[in-house]
Amino acid sequence: MSNVVIGWRNRMGSGATLTGGSWNAALPLNNLLTTERAEVARSTDALAASTQFNVDFGVARTIRTLALINHNLSQSATWRVKLGTASGAGDIYTSAYQAAWYIPFGTGAEEWESGAWWAPANDEFTGHPYMSPILLTTSYLARYMTIEILDTGNTAGYVQIGRVFAGEGFDPDYNPAYGLKQGWKDPSKVEVNDSGSPFFKELRRMRTVSFELPSMSLEKADVAWEMSRRSGTVKEIMYLPNKTDFQECQRYGFVGRFSDLQPQTYNFYLRKAQAFTIEEWL
Repeated sequence: MSNVVIGWRNRMGSGATLTGGSWNAALPLNNLLTTERAEVARSTDALAASTQFNVDFGVARTIRTLALINHNLSQSATWRVKLGTASGAGDIYTSAYQAAWYIPFGTGAEEWESGAWWAPANDEFTGHPYMSPILLTTSYLARYMTIEILDTGNTAGYVQIGRVFAGEGFDPDYNPAYGLKQGWKDPSKVEVNDSGSPFFKELRRMRTVSFELPSMSLEKADVAWEMSRRSGTVKEIMYLPNKTDFQECQRYGFVGRFSDLQPQTYNFYLRKAQAFTIEEWL
């Protein structure tokens, strides 16, 4: 069974209509329909009735991969998704409430190699690079979606989200081949003056991953072909490295874009291979 999942065709675009909840007029709900993560939607308060919203895609869409991006959800926050035949309904699918955070948070005073050493500090809820993902067990076809967030204890007094991903999911036959590479790309600028002192313009680091799917059935390869064609290097892609481990998905997974498009090759009889390189969309 494969672990990696690639989300594609984010349906949170101009064809969708958002309603419900209570959102700041200066930072409205429709900001979620733009790809600019800094253009956030902010609720008027942290009440559960305020921090939910309905999505009408206009037509029925296939949904399996979801994520909240550039959010300020607190350590105890949970959220769920509903898919229905009418606005606000969950008759097609209703998930359980899921934790917004799987990576632990610490005080910053942990000992080296302690279990919490690699946890973000408690004051890093805003400005962190980690999405909150939900992966449905299978794909569902629905026109209407509702996202409900429970974070009434948020000390900011509101919930803030920069982007929502809601798209299809490509689940290959087998995991990537050994040799997968994941890391950080730092676009920061460095200049050195005549005395040798460096000056920096620090920019946000972006995660990257590159891997090959070495043995896809012809049917799966057809999906990968269409995913490459429709996404190009300009559409959002959601990378989930391990669908059974959400802490790994939160730490290493991200929403990005293909940085290039690789050809498919016939490696074996009735099997194809394709490499992918994905770069985080900041």
